[in-house]
Amino acid sequence: AGAIFLGLSFLFKGFPILETDFHPVLSALGSGIGGGLALIAIAFLGELMFKKEAMGGGDIKLAVVLGMFLGPYVFLSLFLSFFVGAFISVILMSGRLVKKGQQIAFGPFMAIAAVITIYFGPGILDWYLAFI
Repeated sequence: AGAIFLGLSFLFKGFPILETDFHPVLSALGSGIGGGLALIAIAFLGELMFKKEAMGGGDIKLAVVLGMFLGPYVFLSLFLSFFVGAFISVILMSGRLVKKGQQIAFGPFMAIAAVITIYFGPGILDWYLAFI
């Protein structure tokens, strides 16, 4: 919760980190709410499918904070976090460092994807949109 209030205080200092065409405060608040709602939906669907908790509350709070700092780029960051998580999880499982059925924390993958988004997000989106 402290990081959310820190993010709110930074809104008036030139955040979100990545420039957008939207008003910074509205961009940060909307993206924070949108990022949190996206993970709430994923957690709900995962719980329906697997009949157990699929995503923790800390991941949802982290998505809100990332949304406040990344603006609309939070959705790219969340998308990348699933790829980073899948890639690293396959490596961990193939090396037998993680057993089948063992839970793996998702927060570190979100943090890695956020760093990738900060440095390469606009370029990734430009590259992707060139295909469309």
